Amino acid sequence: MLHNFLGTLTSRYSDWYGYWLFGFVVSDLERLDHDLLSPVAGSLDGTPLAGSRDDTPLAHLRSLATIKFQEQLSKARLDPIRIRKATLILERLPGRVEVQYNPYTDPYTTSGYRMRFMVSAITDLGKVYECEQIVAVAPHDRAHEFQSARFK
Repeated sequence: MLHNFLGTLTSRYSDWYGYWLFGFVVSDLERLDHDLLSPVAGSLDGTPLAGSRDDTPLAHLRSLATIKFQEQLSKARLDPIRIRKATLILERLPGRVEVQYNPYTDPYTTSGYRMRFMVSAITDLGKVYECEQIVAVAPHDRAHEFQSARFK
């Protein structure tokens, strides 16, 4: 379930106004610790609800992570009451990497970062589960990135 959560969270479907969400937060984010059991407000289509706290990429990331975690619990038929604690940690790792985008349509390479996504969950019985994924992320560049057709 945790592996599926990270795959879903880091996918292209995690967007902000139709662009991949993580390109908007990678430059300023050194580390984020997020309680995945926290209440959530906002929309899932990459557009913040008017007047909501979900009106920045980082706030949207928090809301989206919580929602996607709840969705994966449901898909795995796990009762949320069985989860005592669930935490997502995002870290921008040191150093820069080359990131390649649009290899088939408009190939270009840019400088980016490696981000570590780590999720942990503790059950009501005290069992600890963890999963981690490292993803290369470049800062958002509207000139080279495609906006999702779902957004239009």
